[in-house]
Amino acid sequence: KLPGARGWLSAILLGITGTVASLSYSIYWVLSLPLLWLSRARVYYSDRIAISTTGNPNGLTRALLKIALGISEDIQISGQTSGLLESFDVLLPVGYQQAMVIGSFSPTTPFEDILKWDCTNPYRYWLIINSAHPLLGERLHLPKRYAHFLKLHAELDLPALIPASRNRAEFFSKLSNSYKALPLLQSTLIFGVIMGAALRGILWMIGKLSDMFDIWQLIWLHNANSFIDACILIAFSISVFLWINNYFPDLKPTNIGTDPDLGDYFATNATLPPDSRPVLLSGKLLGRSGLRNWLGQDLILQTSTGLVRLNYCSYLGPLGNILPQPTRVSNLVNQTVIVTGWFRRGVNPWIDIETISIEGDKPIRSYYPIWITILATVAALSGAYLISQVGA
Repeated sequence: KLPGARGWLSAILLGITGTVASLSYSIYWVLSLPLLWLSRARVYYSDRIAISTTGNPNGLTRALLKIALGISEDIQISGQTSGLLESFDVLLPVGYQQAMVIGSFSPTTPFEDILKWDCTNPYRYWLIINSAHPLLGERLHLPKRYAHFLKLHAELDLPALIPASRNRAEFFSKLSNSYKALPLLQSTLIFGVIMGAALRGILWMIGKLSDMFDIWQLIWLHNANSFIDACILIAFSISVFLWINNYFPDLKPTNIGTDPDLGDYFATNATLPPDSRPVLLSGKLLGRSGLRNWLGQDLILQTSTGLVRLNYCSYLGPLGNILPQPTRVSNLVNQTVIVTGWFRRGVNPWIDIETISIEGDKPIRSYYPIWITILATVAALSGAYLISQVGA
């Protein structure tokens, strides 16, 4: 019986240590959020100081690109993202996730093509909000302007920057079309809050007018906070059910790209996260192994053209990855895998995994669409419950 007891004990200890490691990383991630804006702001000042001190704008361009190449090479050689690299991301001259893409695809795709999205995509300012560094293409546009001012030949021929919004009407137009630009969860949350706030205002006004004209049946509307909360939850759930099929189109042989050149995808400057591109890719899976990667925060596919980040999710969301599973994706690290999923272009391009497997083995399935559906269902049921309690 002793060997069996040792097996149970080791499994329990592994579960405890894995849970502690995952929760510790989650706390680090949450605590780093307030620093993101400060990190982006200090980069703009440091770039200007570097150019004004050296008088060599092209030198800054070459330095930043070489740093990106070095970070990408380090990730490929070590087979994972260094913990030190990720921990000091807010202090680095170039973000490691941006560097990973730009450095790994540069041998096959020109820098200008990769960085075109950074300069011209109209929604890039919204998508940068959870990044510690400004877009590299936008940063390198500053040395280009200085080079032209000093009558020097610019190191990179980047397109002109497109401003975020030229006027208020353009801003509200972008806001109304945010579902076409933001990832599904963010766009549905925004839609739910906006619709809920609009309904709150309308119902509050109806309640106040009813109070003025003594329509007692509707007076309660101006103070029905639970009813308003229910409107937000139901608006969120409805938007998820309406948009989820377009966000995760069926993976069919007719529409799936088999081992495409991802550099061509990066060069398309109008692409946004909801513009799903079904792909089937094979390559080496890089990342941390074991309990250091239970959340799937460091999953990278090394393809024939470059590196791309993978997004894996259990049916209970990212924290559901901590629960016991027959096979964890982190167990496949340093092996050649086959991945099917949806390629998405954002600040840091990624692939939402549908399945990942070793050739000849049973594939591991990611449940991101199911998790979003469960979240929407819970929101709808919670909204229905709040409505049922209004008259109670």
